[in-house]
Amino acid sequence: METKGVTCKIPLDLHNRITEEIRQKESTMSKFIEQIILEHYAKGVATMGKTRTMAFQVSEELFQQIKEYLARYEQTYLAERVDGVVLALVDQMFQQIKQEPYDRSIEQRIRQQDAEWNRKKQAAEKKIQAARHKQQRYEEEIVRCLDGQSAFSEATLARLIQQAEAEVQQVKNEYTALLKDNSSRTTVQQIRKYYDEFLDWANEFDLASIPRKRTILAQLLERVELGRGYQVRIVVRGSYRQFLAAQM
Repeated sequence: METKGVTCKIPLDLHNRITEEIRQKESTMSKFIEQIILEHYAKGVATMGKTRTMAFQVSEELFQQIKEYLARYEQTYLAERVDGVVLALVDQMFQQIKQEPYDRSIEQRIRQQDAEWNRKKQAAEKKIQAARHKQQRYEEEIVRCLDGQSAFSEATLARLIQQAEAEVQQVKNEYTALLKDNSSRTTVQQIRKYYDEFLDWANEFDLASIPRKRTILAQLLERVELGRGYQVRIVVRGSYRQFLAAQM
């Protein structure tokens, strides 16, 4: 049977007891430890106190079982650790929103942004009208050119019309992008709704069921970032982030 080496640490007194028992039974360290590990999966095992290192051989099958068990344990431990940090950060955030009164200056900022967007919209519409007028003027000049009354040659007019068409398309694209950008912006009416929703979640979270907590976090958080050294950072969705003094 193929075997692999395993090294571990056990308490000093247990090490001495094992050594004595192996000597009395005229067994080997590998056989004795393999039997103990197999019993672990049925009964569990606990270790405490000062430890020493032991090296012994186990079968390939048992080695793979140990390897899979440790991998599952590490994943479970990491997930529980991250969950704990996330819940602590969320609790800190909820405590903050409970203490923060509704800030009407946010509404004023939204109104200022709306006014600026309307100004840009009107300016873009004027640019579209001017570009279209230029294109139309060049196209009308073609008739004069055919009658020999234009100061432009056919080649020059063709080039100018092409440039005008490109200019019209460019300002139309800018206008479309401006409208698209505004479609995702928060309105003054939505601001109060987002704040009340955030505050309701903060008051509800502690007593909420696990499924309900997951639902709240899915709506509130944009993502959870895990950095080096298992440093956790939560990113709140923009609609709710504006009510926090600082990002978690």
